[in-house]
Amino acid sequence: MDREAWTLRSFNRKRNKFGADVCSVFSTAQGGDGFGGFSAIPTSVATNIPCFYEPLSQSERLIAGGESTTFTHKVTMEATPVTLAIQPSWYIVVQARGDNPEKTFENPTSLVGSFAPLMEVAAAMRVT
Repeated sequence: MDREAWTLRSFNRKRNKFGADVCSVFSTAQGGDGFGGFSAIPTSVATNIPCFYEPLSQSERLIAGGESTTFTHKVTMEATPVTLAIQPSWYIVVQARGDNPEKTFENPTSLVGSFAPLMEVAAAMRVT
C-alpha cells in the first residue's frame, strides 16, 4: 500500500471512530460599516469538507512575521485547491454533530509535511 492510500485510510478510520465531522472555510474581507470605518465581512469559501480535529498535546506557540500565536488544535481535512490556500486571516467552522456544538478555529496555519490527499493546520479554538 502506498503512503497516500495509507494516509487516507488512517484519516477515515479516525473519522469513523471519533465522528464524521465536516467543516466550512471562511475568508474575511473588509467592508464599509456605514460610519466611515470598516468591518470584517465573512465569506464562505468552501463547505462540507470532511475533517477531523484533535487537541494538541499542549498549546504550541509559533512566532512568524513578528506575531506570536498560540495553537490549541490540529485540524486535518481533505486537500483541495481551496483548503491548500488557507490563510491565517481565515477561519474554519466544524459543524455541530449530535451533542457536539459547532466549533470555530481561528488563525489556521498550514503545517509543513501535510500529505498529498490531506492537509493539516494548527489553529486556535475560539471560546465563546
